[in-house]
Amino acid sequence: MFKRLVFLILTVLFSGRSFSQDSLVSLAEISYSSVAERVAIHAALVDKKPDYFSLFNYANLAKNEQSKAKFYSYLKGLDLENKGGKKNSKRVKYVYENVHQAFLTKYQAKNHFSEIFENGYYNCVSATALYSMAFDYFQIPYSIKEKPNHVYPVAYPQSDLVVVETTNPMVGSIAFSDQFKRLYVENLRKQKLVSNQEVQNTDPTKLFDQYFFRAETNITLDQLVGIQYMNNGIFKFEDDDFINSYKLWEKAYLFYKTDQVINGLVVSYYNAFQNLSKKDSLHASLVGKLSRFTKFGVAPDNVKGEFGRAIQEVLFDKGNPEEIKKYYRVLEASIKNKDLKEDLEFIYSYELGRYMFNQGKFTESKPYFEKAFALRPNNQDVQQIYIQLLSNNLRTYTDIKHIVTSLLEAGQQHPTLRTNNVYNSMLANGYLGYFGDQYENNKPSEGDKYKIEFEKLYTSNKDLTVDPSLIGQAYSQAAVYYFKRSQLAKAKSFIDKGLEFAPGNRELMARKRLMN
Repeated sequence: MFKRLVFLILTVLFSGRSFSQDSLVSLAEISYSSVAERVAIHAALVDKKPDYFSLFNYANLAKNEQSKAKFYSYLKGLDLENKGGKKNSKRVKYVYENVHQAFLTKYQAKNHFSEIFENGYYNCVSATALYSMAFDYFQIPYSIKEKPNHVYPVAYPQSDLVVVETTNPMVGSIAFSDQFKRLYVENLRKQKLVSNQEVQNTDPTKLFDQYFFRAETNITLDQLVGIQYMNNGIFKFEDDDFINSYKLWEKAYLFYKTDQVINGLVVSYYNAFQNLSKKDSLHASLVGKLSRFTKFGVAPDNVKGEFGRAIQEVLFDKGNPEEIKKYYRVLEASIKNKDLKEDLEFIYSYELGRYMFNQGKFTESKPYFEKAFALRPNNQDVQQIYIQLLSNNLRTYTDIKHIVTSLLEAGQQHPTLRTNNVYNSMLANGYLGYFGDQYENNKPSEGDKYKIEFEKLYTSNKDLTVDPSLIGQAYSQAAVYYFKRSQLAKAKSFIDKGLEFAPGNRELMARKRLMN
């Protein structure tokens, strides 16, 4: 499944198209590393009251309050108003130099914000977060600049434009591998977005930077939270921890819905999926999440195919219906596309019904086939098994009226049954049985109703399979009813009509000889 996904990711990336930012990840799907992280994220995204220190410090929330107190206590002690000077540039320099000296000791590309308070290690993202929160504390206006390989704050962006460098951008970047760059550029060439001459004469890194990265943009502190989650997702990806990687990318998406994050999100999903061996709830969840990325070539048929393989393995090979029910619930909850949901519900209902049916569990299978039939009323396989279920169920009844009523109700519930001759044959035989039964019980008016229904159905379709003995019995019972009441002509008319439908029927022929 999804074997063309990586190629399509690259194709869409350099095509310049933007992706829909809705419905790719919901807050309800997020996995949290701790209760404290959940509280911090909900405060930011639901309550709109972000605690940025807690958001950036999510990797060590056990010591969050201690670290936060240390940071803000230090800021309070700086006494900026009296020691920072009057000029904006001097105020910024005073904050920058003191915060850097107090908290930052060594640049390290692979870094978490919490490490600042453990050993002083930082990168451009964690340092930008630290300076930005310091500026917020001192009410110094600022913006955050995002470049292809770097982020940094600019204080007083509307006037002095004081740049606060967090690290050397070339050092502070998270590098893509040479192999990835070469593959990317090669796909650019295949798509004729760059010429063969450009590829031959230009360093692959330059072409990659030109087409992959965006220009410098302004971002918010919320979006910087997203970048930190994105970076940490990359770190996990590099460690082959694909499960935790995609969980971090999901959080990145919630805070920073850019094409780059969306690209990383689908790649993280794909790699996590590819490294799963069991068809379990996690597998179902990832199949559902990947289904949202139709622009990357994840077609509904891919998703249905994966579900079909899960059914085969879990249900038919291992005989575990409870596990496939659990799998389906997770998958269904992850699917956003209405039509795909319906298709999957049909597959689930049909296959689980078929599994029960094959085991002779007809009562258990019936609700599943009812649902499958309602979803796909023209599906011949569903019709066939559903009719078999009806037949098996009705064999247990001796009350002919109940049988006819059940068949009629089924036809009303599933109108396409009326075009099926197996069903119509069952109904015709039912009409015959009830028609004869009513005459035997001295209820000719009721009997005639079903005689008319039988004749209308049978004459409109000569391909019906009707038991000749039932015809003989029904029309003979009606003839006997009138014969006993000395209505010989009417009795003979029933005999003759019956012989039209069952020529040479022994019972009818015998009655005819007696009446002559």
